[in-house]
Amino acid sequence: MPPRPAVKDQRLWPLDGQRILVVEDNANTAALVRQALLTAGAFEVVVAGDGRQALAQLAHVRPDVLVTDMVMPVVGGMELIRAVRQAALEPNASVPNPSIPIVMVSAFATREAVRLARAAGIDAFVVKPFSLGSLVKRVDRAGRRTVAFIIGPDYVGPDRRGATGRGARRSTDGHPDHAPSASQLQALYAQIKALEREKATESVE
Repeated sequence: MPPRPAVKDQRLWPLDGQRILVVEDNANTAALVRQALLTAGAFEVVVAGDGRQALAQLAHVRPDVLVTDMVMPVVGGMELIRAVRQAALEPNASVPNPSIPIVMVSAFATREAVRLARAAGIDAFVVKPFSLGSLVKRVDRAGRRTVAFIIGPDYVGPDRRGATGRGARRSTDGHPDHAPSASQLQALYAQIKALEREKATESVE
């Protein structure tokens, strides 16, 4: 793994020195996101085509921030996030940093989708189509997380209740977010697939 360069002026290079893993099954979108992050000063941007590839690369790449799409073949973004955060409770050699900042990107920004993503432990949600500036801003903010990281049986992820210092371990008693169940995820994906079919039909007509 190549050494990182010296950090430049953060006002000009918000992502300087950052190693980022982008998980996106659309090659054009992945290339666009990768170029945007590199232009913003990221040291390295590695792309994975789905959640399974991402899990296989985490230990090797050791990214500072994970940027993932929600809906992908094989292993989707929600399953990926749950696997990463679960490693905080059940150590997994494939996930060396369960507290890694995570930014989810999706065209399906329903209230329920965002709620479930937050409950799974993301740091930020970016809606497609997005401006490259807004994406970089969210990735930068996620990478500089200023709140505690919660590790508990019902929730693993950034504290939603206020800044208390990065990396602190706190109880989740009374925490408003809870990890989404398998049935909730299945219902969400059914809604998303229905929307995808509807859009595909509209484009043909």
